[in-house]
Amino acid sequence: MKYLTKIKVKPKGQNTHPNEVVLALLQALASVERDFVYLDRKHYNIKGTSWMERPFHFEFYHQLRLKFKKQLKRHKIQAEIEKASHSSGVGNKRPDLIFHILGNRNEPVQLMHIEIKTAKLNDITQLKEIIEDLEKLCDFKDILGYNISVLVLFGPSDELLDTILFIEGNDAHNRQLNEDRDKIIKRIRNESKEIFLIELDTSILE
Repeated sequence: MKYLTKIKVKPKGQNTHPNEVVLALLQALASVERDFVYLDRKHYNIKGTSWMERPFHFEFYHQLRLKFKKQLKRHKIQAEIEKASHSSGVGNKRPDLIFHILGNRNEPVQLMHIEIKTAKLNDITQLKEIIEDLEKLCDFKDILGYNISVLVLFGPSDELLDTILFIEGNDAHNRQLNEDRDKIIKRIRNESKEIFLIELDTSILE
């Protein structure tokens, strides 16, 4: 993929990356515990995926705190910060997770911005939200100067593949959705933005 840097999460102990921040991120994802983010369909009346996005956020945040405890002495990890009243100009956009130094505007302090989404087969609403997340990553990089921008997609391999293929250019059965996807990808490509697209196949989780 020319406009996004695509990385697959490997099982615990197998992840490597030259950037120590990205490496710690991959290690945190590989350490997510299945029991905290999955519902067994035998006991619940569930339509669609059994992987839960909001609980995944909580468990991922926990693993990030553990992995980054030693690497990051000054930066803080915070979730869903309300930016509507901030003087930054990004409007009412809440990042899923950000790494930053609080209250310091005299040096580059914005380390990493992460958006997280569950991969779902042929889910128009979910695909629309993925496009919105890519737009949010671009805006936060432009306006607030985040150094590392990440979209994490997680789910079963077939649903993950379907979602990745949509991002790469396969059309969904929705003209407006396809046009919106093409628009944000063109923006990423034309502005030479570096955005990591990290894939987590949930079959590797213990």
